[in-house]
Parts: sequence; C-alpha cells; structure tokens
Amino acid sequence: MSENFANSEQISEEDWEKTPASVKQLVSNLLQRIEQLEQQYKQLHEEYQNLKEQVNRNSGNSSQPPSADGPQVKKSKRKRGSGNKRGGQAGHQGYQRQLYESEQCDEIVECHPVHCQCCGGELSGSDEHPQRHQVVEIPVVKPKIAEYRLHRLKCDECGESTRASLLEGVCVRGYGPRVVAIVAVLSGFHRQSQRLVQRALLDLFGVELSLGSVNQMRQEASEAVSESVELAQEYVREQAVVGADETRFSQSNADGKNPQQSKGWLWVAVTPLVCVYQVFLSRSQRAAKALLGEGFSGILNSDRYRSYNWVELSRRQVC
Repeated sequence: MSENFANSEQISEEDWEKTPASVKQLVSNLLQRIEQLEQQYKQLHEEYQNLKEQVNRNSGNSSQPPSADGPQVKKSKRKRGSGNKRGGQAGHQGYQRQLYESEQCDEIVECHPVHCQCCGGELSGSDEHPQRHQVVEIPVVKPKIAEYRLHRLKCDECGESTRASLLEGVCVRGYGPRVVAIVAVLSGFHRQSQRLVQRALLDLFGVELSLGSVNQMRQEASEAVSESVELAQEYVREQAVVGADETRFSQSNADGKNPQQSKGWLWVAVTPLVCVYQVFLSRSQRAAKALLGEGFSGILNSDRYRSYNWVELSRRQVC
C-alpha cells in the first residue's frame, strides 16, 4: 500500500523517503481503511437499489401477479369478455411473414428434386419461379475488446516520469458508443430497470456492467442527444397548434437529481411532425411553461388542468 502511495502523483518519491516511518504506517493504514469503506459503500448502494426496486415492483412493471400487489397499487377494472372464442376471428385480416429481398440474403441455396415423386424418373433443369423459404438467424455476438497500455517512462535528463495518454477518440469510461446506445434503448424505449439492463447486456452480449455504469451510460446517452432534443423543443414551441398532456411517471434518484424522491410526471407536447417528451418532478404551471416555453403564442389543445391556465382562453382548445 505504501509503495502505491509513494508512486502516485500526489507525493514525490523524494518527499516520501523523507517521511518518518510512523507517518508512512499511518498513511498506509488510512488508505487501507478508505479502500475498505469504498467497497462497503459500493455493496450497500447495490443492496439499496435492489431493495428499492423490490419495493416499487408491482404487476404493472414486472411479472409479479396482481394478487401480490400492495394496497397502494390501484386495481384495473376487468373488461367484460366479448363472448367470442380465442384466436383469430372470422373475417379478420390475415398476416403473412414478409420475405426479405434476395439481395439481402447472405446465402442462397438452390434445391432441385432428383427423382419424380410419382414414377421415380430422373429430373433435370430449373424452376423459373421456385418456392422461396428463408431462415433468419442472429450470428453469435462476441464483444470486441481493445486494450490500451499506457506506459510510464522516466526521463534521463530530469528524472520526471510521464504516463502516455489515451489516443484521440478512445472512450475514457471503457465502453464504446454501441454499448451506450443499447443501454439507452433498453432503458428508454423498452423501459427496463437498471438491473434488467445489466442482465440483458450480460445474457445477450457477454458484457458485464455494474449498476453504476448503467446509470452513467444513461446520462451519457442523454447528453449525446441533448442538442437534438433542444432543436425538437424549439420546433414544437413555434408551431401554430400544439397538444399537451401529462401523466404520472415513476422517477427515482438514480441520476442524483431527485434526492427528495419526489413523484415524477411525464409531459408531452404533440405536433403532426414532432413530439417532445420531458420528465419533471412537478405537475405545476412552471413545468408546463418549461415544456411549451413561456413565450408560446400558438393554440394549445389540452384538458382543463389548471397548469395550462396561463395560456389565454382564446388560444385554448379544451378537450
């Protein structure tokens, strides 16, 4: 431990050699204690996240049966049956699998019959319009791992040690943009929890991630699309007619921006071409203005919720 500390950039080797043995021992003990506490914190944080997911689990966001839901979960009303038998109904529009274009196939195998199925005679030639049968398979996915070895060399002139830097464009966090993109799709579009995203990356691609890394990648993906989101917001706010609505949205403190564990709300601004979704920790008028822009001058189509009352009645289409 003391050697690692001496080799760090915080204290020079010369100063470390001048340090009394008792101080060296104290520093070594403190570093060991810090390392132990960091490991304990990491373990406790993962246990906390696991327990929180279990508490918030219900039949609506997991495979848990409705009978196991707590009293705080509202029961959905059971729909009356139509009286029809299960399966496709008479007269319904059928669905057939669409074949890929031949140019998209990696391999085409011509299968010719050898003997006549009636008399056993030999057959030859080709069918101008053979029946097409396609088999779609996903190749074995193996993560591509690149190792960068950063050498530290000592100068013969001044004795200073210099560590090599990563090449330009190499991801500092250790995971490439495709891994980040998959985490973002699973988390956003497919609404999977951090633990389920972690499990999916391991099962499908053999990539091991910590829960903290999953959250960091979520933030990284958000930052990557922030400019596009701003452009979409500007477009929506300038439209002549915009529809808006909001609904409850489970929001924890995984990103560190909700320490009070406030209730989340998913807001949407809709136009024929672009829709903008935003999560706020409030259902207030301030959130509505943040979504539409305080200078919004178009016609607003919304319900009668009071957060939209700042828009003039002459520019309101109430549903």
